[in-house]
Amino acid sequence: MIKETFTKHNHQVYSDQVIDERLEQLKNEKLRVWYGVRRLNKIAKQKSIIVIFENSRNGDFEKNEKKVKMFMDIAYMRYQTFEEKTDAAFKLRVFHTFELYIDKKFKGDFELALEHNSLSDQNHVELEEREVIKNKLRSLIGSKYKMYSTETIRGQLRFEFNRKEQL
Repeated sequence: MIKETFTKHNHQVYSDQVIDERLEQLKNEKLRVWYGVRRLNKIAKQKSIIVIFENSRNGDFEKNEKKVKMFMDIAYMRYQTFEEKTDAAFKLRVFHTFELYIDKKFKGDFELALEHNSLSDQNHVELEEREVIKNKLRSLIGSKYKMYSTETIRGQLRFEFNRKEQL
């Protein structure tokens, strides 16, 4: 007995002409990418780095930014490259979100999470801009989550230890 399964979404097959039209529309749009950290509250309790891609403008520039600020504290904003815009051509939602949970996946080592985020952008973003993003995220994580890199902590301990020896 063959059992047929159906999804609630209609999947469409697009012709080459429709694909070309949508990509042509996206060439003129300036879609944004936001980097930041999750705002913690009663529902969202895990520390994380969030990257949100804008898929469509829906007419209002400030409205999308306001929605993004509800979920996260923004560290950096850049515009999408054309290759990133091609992913947005057939998305039905306004935003596409990637989240890196610092405590779960990276065991509290946010430097490793920052490096993972930087490596995932290496095909679309220049090295200098990735370093700027990493530094801004690092400072925002330090101020929001009171987390500091292990190098900074080791340097402070070494300084305190050396200072006690001199006394």
